[in-house]
Amino acid sequence: MVMSLKKQLKKFKFLIKVKRYLFQKAYDFCWQINDKVLLHLPFSAKYIGGLKHELWGAHLVKEYVEKEAGKGENIAFWTLHEGKISISNPKYVVGNPAKGAEVGARTADTARHVVKLPFGRVYEEGCAVVTKSDILLKPYSHAYGSSAKVHPLFSRLFLPRTKFLKGKTLLLKGGSGYYHNIVDSVTTLSLMEDIQLSVNDFDYFIFLKIEEDIFKNIFEKFGIKRSACISFDARNRAFECEELYASTYNWNGNWFKDFIQDKVKNYLPVHSTKLYPEKIYVSRENAKMRRVVNETQLVEKLAEYGFVKILNEDYTFEEQTMLYKNARYIISTHGANLTNVIFCDSGAKVCEIRFHKHFRYFKGTYYELADAHQLEYYLLYSSEFAMSEMWEGDDEVDIVVNLQDLQKVLEAMGLASP
Repeated sequence: MVMSLKKQLKKFKFLIKVKRYLFQKAYDFCWQINDKVLLHLPFSAKYIGGLKHELWGAHLVKEYVEKEAGKGENIAFWTLHEGKISISNPKYVVGNPAKGAEVGARTADTARHVVKLPFGRVYEEGCAVVTKSDILLKPYSHAYGSSAKVHPLFSRLFLPRTKFLKGKTLLLKGGSGYYHNIVDSVTTLSLMEDIQLSVNDFDYFIFLKIEEDIFKNIFEKFGIKRSACISFDARNRAFECEELYASTYNWNGNWFKDFIQDKVKNYLPVHSTKLYPEKIYVSRENAKMRRVVNETQLVEKLAEYGFVKILNEDYTFEEQTMLYKNARYIISTHGANLTNVIFCDSGAKVCEIRFHKHFRYFKGTYYELADAHQLEYYLLYSSEFAMSEMWEGDDEVDIVVNLQDLQKVLEAMGLASP
């Protein structure tokens, strides 16, 4: 059985490598055409060719804005919540991560940057923020890696046609999961307040995708009207905005916690039939990856210590706020459900369960959220796994939790044996 699974795994890996190789060759060819030929022609990328140039750092964006403002452009740049925080090592770690999958102490930058662009463009692919002169603002876009021009829009011979939006438009980026709706989008609303703008000042809000239940549970409570929201679809894959506002990505720090809690406190349930236990195990049984294979045994083990199994989707946004605020012990596999640790009171103890080969950039996301909000963070690495429904990398497998390792974590959290 194990050997058969390994053979199937190798087969899938081979097919994925072939697909990536072919696509990469096509991208490389188009990139060369753009860089060697179309870049030097006097045509806007709105009509032919990929993007022209990129600004990869916030300081370069600031220099660009200052230069354009000197020409009389209606353009602006803000740096907010500037500072450094020290992220400590996890309180306790069980298991052995593969090289490159570990997390540890570091110094993090908390600054967020906001830009106002006249006739700025937003493309669905990679959520690209582009100036009217075809320059990609990399800190405001989904573009990973340190290499030059790695964004896919540099490898396109024709970009999607844009739809024009008159007035003020705010890019919120939400719609790609609960985590991004909170830590990217809701925090952007906080930044707008910092520069003396409210939701009523904007004519449009751009979402990558509008998830109606999340919009009703979250964004409606922040005063955003559904009629002002627009998202990408098959007909509209790019927008040109008369006045575009966008912010950089950065989850470091806890500066946004009070903003979120102040906005939702009037909606918190006074009377609710839902329970808010002090010890919770947050299940991902309805997800397509990072589920616990032996969850029945795990839940039985945790029940001996007084843990209650919960699913975030069974609770409204307000109820989730209450649930995590009351919780003193939280255990969950890596996933957006751990975003809610920002609502925990300081001193709460959080254990994240993660596959030991989770190498990718977001491996430390919830560890750093927990640390910034003064929570005790425990990490359990699992080396046993099973294929998930949505597998394309080692961070997306389902996990087999070693119950003896779990016992060690529970003891380290100060929970006596039942």
